[in-house]
Amino acid sequence: MFIKKEKIITKFTSKENKVIEIIEPSFSYIHPLSEFVNRLVIEDTFLSLSGKPKSLAEEKLWLKNTIEEIKRGKSLYFWAKHDNRIIGSVSITKGLERSLHVGEVGLMVDKDHRGKGIGRFLLELILKEAQRLDIKIATLKVFEENVVGIKLYQRLGFKNFGNLSNGVFRKGKYSNNIYMYKKISQFV
Repeated sequence: MFIKKEKIITKFTSKENKVIEIIEPSFSYIHPLSEFVNRLVIEDTFLSLSGKPKSLAEEKLWLKNTIEEIKRGKSLYFWAKHDNRIIGSVSITKGLERSLHVGEVGLMVDKDHRGKGIGRFLLELILKEAQRLDIKIATLKVFEENVVGIKLYQRLGFKNFGNLSNGVFRKGKYSNNIYMYKKISQFV
């Protein structure tokens, strides 16, 4: 398997003065990726990602497919890295056919690194970079109980456009999914 050297997109300093590198996905970070994902699975946080920990084989297949999507211009992914650990991930994936101008955002930040500006930085970066894919509207869905996430999205200009009552099942109960959007570039 071809191992690609990491490409550093940018760096920033967190609220606690840690230098965080933003990198493109690469197989050279498959083990840190697996550790990151499995920490989130075990935490059972406000993500669609749940169930049992993911195997290294599952992560390799996911990463292979993700890198192909990036190469085809269907999505963008960035990872936040500190001390050779992945501590955050952000993505945007283009819609299909008549919705190619709409992209769905995904954001994950490690529990020990939340509240330090990493999520905001990643989100602002992906919204800026999404314009390279000609994405004009960013959408996301968020668990109704994720008050911190909702406030972040609102501060960055996202607006509610829907609510799926009982749309997710987490920790033994149903809860609502809130759908949000933000225009990120002008229509011609």
